[in-house]
Amino acid sequence: MIRVFGTTSTNDLAWREGPARGADFLAVAADVQTAGRGRHGRSWHASPGKDLLFSVFLRPPRALAPAGVVTALGAVAVCEALERNPEFQVLSPEPKNTSTRHSALTTQHSALKIRWPNDLYVGGKKLCGILAESREIAGCAAYVVGIGLNVNSGPEDWPEEIRETATSLLCQTGRPTDRGRLLTTILDRFRELYAQAAAGNTALLEAAWQNASDLPGKRVRVDAAGRLVQGTVLSAGFSEGITLALDEGRRLAFAAEHVTRVEVD
Repeated sequence: MIRVFGTTSTNDLAWREGPARGADFLAVAADVQTAGRGRHGRSWHASPGKDLLFSVFLRPPRALAPAGVVTALGAVAVCEALERNPEFQVLSPEPKNTSTRHSALTTQHSALKIRWPNDLYVGGKKLCGILAESREIAGCAAYVVGIGLNVNSGPEDWPEEIRETATSLLCQTGRPTDRGRLLTTILDRFRELYAQAAAGNTALLEAAWQNASDLPGKRVRVDAAGRLVQGTVLSAGFSEGITLALDEGRRLAFAAEHVTRVEVD
């Protein structure tokens, strides 16, 4: 693990330090990013000393497949780290049975939801963003998974334009979280999931991702390589892609690698 106070982005730092150290697995973390980035050229805001900013450099023995598995590693690792530890659990804001409000959560019934392909939401608000990148280094595939997680920040720390759409663990639980312990917990789970994926076993990862997905049953607009289609999601998976029920009754399937953007109505 490499920790620094500030960097342009933790993804940049991971791409620099991973190959330089001959690493196969290397995590880097920072308190401040001056050029944090998200998908589609968006920036990522984090509050110095309050949130988590980290990236993981991966150089597996062979390319990871399918392509979506890299992003899924980050999303599921964060979900399961939060769900499996009472210290970090985020309880559903609208439990169906209040008598079980404080019972242990599982991925299937968690308040945490993955929104295609890389964001974690709670109660319709964004908690975590993930940006996966890939390159070829010395003829071998390498990856960096960057994760920004809102931990101890609140609306007073955020730009006005995201105050209505963002959330944090502090907002959800009402208590501060030890960022160091949380980071260690996430990375431990990430490493376990990565070992399975690198060995070609992605079935459990796919199942966990699907259980946490917020898409099934929702009305969405799918951008598939410039083709915009609206419908209701029947199924979604990082390997299988998205299947929609169209208004006229037809079903239409999109391969995961062709889906550029999904917007929930």
